[in-house]
Amino acid sequence: MYGNTTFGIGIGIAYYMQKENEKALTYFKKSLEQLDELFTLINTIKDSQEIAKIYYNTAKFYSEIGKYSKALNLTNLGIKLLKNEKLGYYLDLLLYEKAFNLMKLGKKEESEKFYLFTMVMADFNNNKIAKDTIKSDIIEYGIEEYKYY
Repeated sequence: MYGNTTFGIGIGIAYYMQKENEKALTYFKKSLEQLDELFTLINTIKDSQEIAKIYYNTAKFYSEIGKYSKALNLTNLGIKLLKNEKLGYYLDLLLYEKAFNLMKLGKKEESEKFYLFTMVMADFNNNKIAKDTIKSDIIEYGIEEYKYY
């Protein structure tokens, strides 16, 4: 079943990249349903990193189509999974998506806190692209700068 979920997310990403959002939405929804079913069947997941990637890609898609609350919920699921499994893979990107979607939902103060978390994780992971994106967002959204960087 897990293989079908990753296959479905791949198709969703392909449609998303082709700007075919309705088709992409079908595959993202189906992948999330399969993930929910997978979680009910087993207690531990060895491939948690790839599942976090599914949450990230699906959250990114929902963000792009303006479904910020859904994107936020998915980032929360991915972050919780990584935290429970004590994994840092994709954590900086999930934190960024959470910060961005909180900003879009008008929750600036909470968003600023997550931008800081994201910058710290991006710096920790040597993720220059994420750091540059965060710096750009700080300017665009008038976020209070932290003297971390």
